[in-house]
Formats: sequence, C-alpha cells, structure tokens
Amino acid sequence: MSIIVRKLYIRMLSANNRQSILLPALLLFLPGLHAEEATLSLDTTRVCNYTLAYEDKGSGGDQDLSIYTPEAPTGYYLIGGYAQGDYGKPSGCVLAVKPSAASTEKANELLMSPAKWQLVWTDKGSGAVMDGSLWHPVPPNNNYVCIGSVGKAGYTSPSIPNYRCLHKCLVENVNVANYLWSDKGTGAKNKVGIYKLSNSGLFYAKPDRKKPLTLVDLKVKPACYGDMDTMTVAPAESTTVKPVESAPAPKKNEWVNPDLQ
Repeated sequence: MSIIVRKLYIRMLSANNRQSILLPALLLFLPGLHAEEATLSLDTTRVCNYTLAYEDKGSGGDQDLSIYTPEAPTGYYLIGGYAQGDYGKPSGCVLAVKPSAASTEKANELLMSPAKWQLVWTDKGSGAVMDGSLWHPVPPNNNYVCIGSVGKAGYTSPSIPNYRCLHKCLVENVNVANYLWSDKGTGAKNKVGIYKLSNSGLFYAKPDRKKPLTLVDLKVKPACYGDMDTMTVAPAESTTVKPVESAPAPKKNEWVNPDLQ
C-alpha cells in the first residue's frame, strides 16, 4: 500500500490548559481506508459467441472435443480460445479485454501482441474428419505472459491479429481443477492435455498428459498499482509463464509478428 500523508490532530489536555497541536504524520495500512487506486486497469466483457475452429469427430478418442475462437466485440482483444468436451452448442463464455478508459494512456502498454506462435499439438495419426492443431503464443518479452491457447483447422500457424498477451501485473496463479480433454484413444502421434482457466473461462493446452500444479490466469479484478517500471515481477513459476516444450516446433510452422522484427 502506498504511503498516505495526512495531518493528525492530537489534543493534549492539561490541568490548566487545553490546546490543539497540529502534527504531520505518515500513516501506513490504516484499516478500512482505500489508500490507493488502480492507475492502470482493464475493462472486461463476457463473450459467448464463437466460430468453430476444430473438433475431433472420428478420432476415436476416449472423450469428445470442440475448440472455438471467440468473437470479441469491437475494441476488445482476445486472450485465448474456448474448449468444450462435447460436440454440442457452446455452453460457456470467456473474457475479452481492453485498456480501461478510466486509466492513463500508459494502460495501452498492459497488452501486447505475441512475438510468435508455438505449436503444441497436431491430430496427425488420429483419423479425425478435420485436420487440426493447438497453439500457444509466445510473449514479446519477459514482462508479459500469454494465458490462453488456441486451436485451428489444419497445421499452419494461426493468424489472430486481435490476440493480446498480458502484462504480468494483471495475472495470478490459479489451482488446476478443470481438466477438459486429452488425446488418449485418438491415435495421434503426440500427447496433449487441455485445462480450463477458472477466472477467464479460456483453455490452456499442455504438450503431455501430466496435470500441472498451477496455471496463470487473468486476475478477477485486472488492475495494476504504482509505476509501470516497478510492475515487472513475474508470478511464481508455472506452466504458462514458461510453457512446457515436449519438442521444438518446426520453424516453418512458427509465425513471427513482423511488427516486432
């Protein structure tokens, strides 16, 4: 909490005189006081409309899987995709974000485009009707983290111009309780596990079937306090801060943002 400078009046009583003395004081952590306001924050909106990106029909997997790309409203940015363990109509919503109009212009630095896309999994060998792949974005530098994975038809790198990575002051570690799907039974050459992020509703794809202890998700109240230069400390190490790599992605499948070259 930031330091609050206030004037504290202390009345000193004596037998013959009553007087007030004005003393300056520095008060820290006073109960019930909202001593600081968010200088940088995001606005969020629920997105419940999607475009189908991939489904594993015909794969023979132990579970069903559908992957969707959210349709963010104008002015909002995607921070991941939506996954569901069946082929029915999407039943959940995810969050999209934008810099808050109430914040300073510096809030635009809370969101950055990914530097490139890392291949997590393909369904090659599965026999699914659709060809499909799962990808996770790589942040532009160590001050940012990309929390949500995406899926797509085919095996080429995604093109999602409105995807954004988040400054680390906006995220927190969350326990992993929401397992959604794995490639078990599909016959695919590579392994993958998919987990739902509890705060944002997005999914994270991990290139093996071992459950992670924690993942990184958007804070329930995505706001940052203080100077931007001091808000560069990453959360405790987790699989989304440093994505697990079972094997390097082929270079031909990596998309590099030309704006960062």
